[in-house]
Amino acid sequence: MRYCTAISIVSISLVMPMQSFAIGSNLDLTACLVSNIGKVTTESQDNENDLSIEAGSIQAELGGRVDIQEKIKVTSGLSTITAEEASYDETTGVLQIPKSVVFENPDLIIFGESAKLLTKEKTAIIDGADYQILSIPARGTANQIRVENGENIELDEVTYSTCTSVDNSWELSAKKIVINNQSGEGEARNLVLRFKDIPIIYLPYLSFPTTDQRKTGLLPPNLGLSSKRGLEISLPYYWNLAPNIDLTTTPTLMAKRGVQLSAELRFLTAIQGGITQIDYLPNDDKYKKDRTYISHRQTINLPSNWRMKLNGEYASDNSYFEDLTGTMSSTSRTHLLREIQLEHFSENWIMEIGMDHYQMIDDSIIDEEKPYRRLPYFNFSGMWDNKALGLNYALASEVVFFDKPETISGSRLHVMPEVSAPLNFNGIKITPSVAMDFTKYNLDNSNQNYLSNNTTSPERAVPIYSLDLTGVFK
Repeated sequence: MRYCTAISIVSISLVMPMQSFAIGSNLDLTACLVSNIGKVTTESQDNENDLSIEAGSIQAELGGRVDIQEKIKVTSGLSTITAEEASYDETTGVLQIPKSVVFENPDLIIFGESAKLLTKEKTAIIDGADYQILSIPARGTANQIRVENGENIELDEVTYSTCTSVDNSWELSAKKIVINNQSGEGEARNLVLRFKDIPIIYLPYLSFPTTDQRKTGLLPPNLGLSSKRGLEISLPYYWNLAPNIDLTTTPTLMAKRGVQLSAELRFLTAIQGGITQIDYLPNDDKYKKDRTYISHRQTINLPSNWRMKLNGEYASDNSYFEDLTGTMSSTSRTHLLREIQLEHFSENWIMEIGMDHYQMIDDSIIDEEKPYRRLPYFNFSGMWDNKALGLNYALASEVVFFDKPETISGSRLHVMPEVSAPLNFNGIKITPSVAMDFTKYNLDNSNQNYLSNNTTSPERAVPIYSLDLTGVFK
């Protein structure tokens, strides 16, 4: 057992085991009476469990009662407990903090009206608690927080919100929350979601994971408010279908639109992975039609360094993102990509073959500014070095057949070979390089209005010279 010298005044010394003070076993102070000792500091000698206790005074009485007063501060690692007074009863093993107590660590702050530690049962109880979760950030209250064995946590009459105390727009409350860190599960009973103090959703029971382990069950609800959709309430439900497959289904009530149903499926295997998302709003209350969005992204690893990529999106109408999404990046979208691509690669080069086209969702874009469809395209790029000659070679090339309705279509060849010679001189690197950028078009002459210089086969060749200088100074 570890021992730490607590007090040494004149010829009186009080030596007590730090473990005993922490858990309250065999704290033998019945044979001494010490009063008004002054500031006391007790520190653990174990670096892994660094613990210090500071107090203005300690009074120990016969019969096993110890009173600790004046600016009590207990520090363990990054956690700190502060209080103005406390008392310890050796007979019952109870450390009582009758007035305000504050618990702090980098992620959490708890303010309690009172607290007590049942050292024999290894249980801590905080009454009248206000807490702040700094990492989210979030805040809330609890009539009582009870921690048993450092594993089981019970919270009674709990509230939770990510709003500030000034603008408490929404709040989640529960009659009781029980967290079992050993099993990695938590339970909440009689949950109520309030918006502007008005009850919106009631759940008699909710089970949730407390670790990174996935668990089927309800996820925290989401609230929103917008001019186009009104009040929004989403209640996602997570399905842990398999170790490598999960599904999230989310009904969303929009006051001005109706109920939208969403589903996101994720899967991952040794050779492929992907995400499929489907959003469906039947009979939009304002649009008077069904609204749908579908997205699919998938990568498939094939034998012999081959890989296939699939990427596609679909929206039922051009106003879908403006009406039914709330992010700037979504509402500013003008087109949706649909692409299939096959890749072959090695350590030094990569080859891509694919085709793509777009669904336009912005009527304000004129034909000339709409993106071209590539049907198909071929890319090849690589980098090699010749150590014998001290040269580096690079090549970027593309052959693409492009098309756009009512404008011009055709094919394009682009090739850019490059040679560079890196030279090092005592921390200074000089890299001269030379490249040739060549492009040739073969255009369809069906629409003369879009041809440049009245030719269907424009081309250009541009030599490029560069000199890079890099210095390393110590």
